[in-house]
Amino acid sequence: MIADHPDRHRLVDRNVLTYYDDDCNVRRAYTYAEFGALVGATAAFLHERLGLVRGDRIATVLFNHDLTVLVYFAAWTLGVAVVPINAEMLSAELEYLIGHSEIGLAVIAIPCLIYSMDLTVLFLAVPHLSADLQPSSAQ
Repeated sequence: MIADHPDRHRLVDRNVLTYYDDDCNVRRAYTYAEFGALVGATAAFLHERLGLVRGDRIATVLFNHDLTVLVYFAAWTLGVAVVPINAEMLSAELEYLIGHSEIGLAVIAIPCLIYSMDLTVLFLAVPHLSADLQPSSAQ
């Protein structure tokens, strides 16, 4: 992300993202270096374990939190398009959007677990697109 920036040596330790949730008493902050490493690891997982490549599409059914930003940057790093879907959408609307958006993967966060684990994003395959991508592949 900052590899080509002329002041990269001064930026790596600066804060790039801070997430607060006062209701759950959660605060997470990331430096450029930390965020870049997490993006790289997530992009590697998406590519190596789930087979995503440039031109693929993923749907995200996520709330506004730091893990959402991480998934977006990881997808964009690979050249994968992101189809954002409102997490509060009714199931029939959600089913329609996922079925008609030509995606190969849906990324869904479970709100009750989001604060108790480092990365609680589930990567779920869209059944009609690939038998190789199964929920059991995500770890």
